[in-house]
Amino acid sequence: MKLKQYSKYKSSGSDFFENIPVEWNISKLKFLISSLESGKRENIDLLTDDDNTVFSLGGEHINWNGTLNLKNKRFVSENYYNSMNNGKIAENDILLVKDGATIGKTAFVKNKPYSKMAVNEHVFIIRSNNKIESKLLYYLISSDIGFTQIKLTETGSAQGGINSEFISQVNFPLNYDKEEQTKIVNFLDKKIEDINSLIVKNKKLIQLLEEKRTSLINHVVTCGLNPNVKMKDSGIEWIGEIPENWEIRKLKSILNSKAQYGANEEPEDDETKHNYRYVRITDINDLGELRTDSLAFLSEKSSKGFILGEGDVLFARSGATVGKTYIYSKNDGDCSFAGYLIRYKSNENILLPKLLFYFSQSESYWQWISLASTQSTIENVSADKYNEMPLPIPQSDIQNNMITFLDKKNNLFLHLSKKIGDNINLLEEYKKSLIYNVVTGKIKI
Repeated sequence: MKLKQYSKYKSSGSDFFENIPVEWNISKLKFLISSLESGKRENIDLLTDDDNTVFSLGGEHINWNGTLNLKNKRFVSENYYNSMNNGKIAENDILLVKDGATIGKTAFVKNKPYSKMAVNEHVFIIRSNNKIESKLLYYLISSDIGFTQIKLTETGSAQGGINSEFISQVNFPLNYDKEEQTKIVNFLDKKIEDINSLIVKNKKLIQLLEEKRTSLINHVVTCGLNPNVKMKDSGIEWIGEIPENWEIRKLKSILNSKAQYGANEEPEDDETKHNYRYVRITDINDLGELRTDSLAFLSEKSSKGFILGEGDVLFARSGATVGKTYIYSKNDGDCSFAGYLIRYKSNENILLPKLLFYFSQSESYWQWISLASTQSTIENVSADKYNEMPLPIPQSDIQNNMITFLDKKNNLFLHLSKKIGDNINLLEEYKKSLIYNVVTGKIKI
């Protein structure tokens, strides 16, 4: 379908929209909705899904792409749900996160996963009136123009939020012809479905690449590079066979110094006032790299004793990121590390640090993490547990060759993964641009 513009435009009178089609008008959000309400959650923390509980939805259950995330389920009792006057979710509702770090996240309710659901006090339910199709209102609210206007109504500093008055401050361009609205919704639904399908396929490609990467690393760190070498049983089920001239040693036996927990200091976000990047557990991605979108810093004084040196390997010890690792390189600049990370300094005469890091990227390692994690309220692997981790130790004269081989393959995987990731970002940007141009009348359906 070739997209075209409307035949005539007029001034919108708004800085947000410039010109709009002559048939359209600007309307305040409050004139497009029948109700705006929020819910609540009882003081008892219910985690059990049974006939006597109802799913309680908070901001953590709404994804930025408009879908619902049903992990980390929370519930309220059915009696509590029945007593609620507001906050009960219905089909075609629009859900909007109203406070905290994710203000503006929005979801459209279609085919509810539970027959009964309610929002907590951190989420608004928005219901459209007869002037506008519910899905079109969702597209408007979740678009760049909707998100920008909503964020401008935010109040507070540390934990900001929006109140019910925001509906009087947010405006949208609209054609009141319901037939035209339906056309817009149907067009966007189909286009977004197609784009999302491509995004899913690209994400699956990245996942396949990561699985192949992990499998290749696992083979090299447990079997080496020589396909003809004689193998022996390692005595460790999750490691399997290793070359006959390799040995199994515990992590604590290959160190230059004892494992060390990081600093328990509050991070700062001003790089000009502090000397060291403060590496925290959340700064390490799944590939063992430092994220660039979340920087914190620490003074030289506070960093004393926790400054990273070339080849130091950090292991995450707690929470959802338990088991993730990072190997420090001077290319990352001056760094210190935080308390939920454990530093290991490998004795290069026994095992090169880079090979220790690669082992931590293997399938065998993650099997060990699964066995070693303590499941209480959060997963945890302490330094004492890491110290007991068995490692396959190759003879010293082949370790550099193993690292060179893995570096080459790893860089290739990362390059391909980045290209696919860039393509996903382009698709996401195209989706946002398409929604914006359609709902503001820049292009005609």
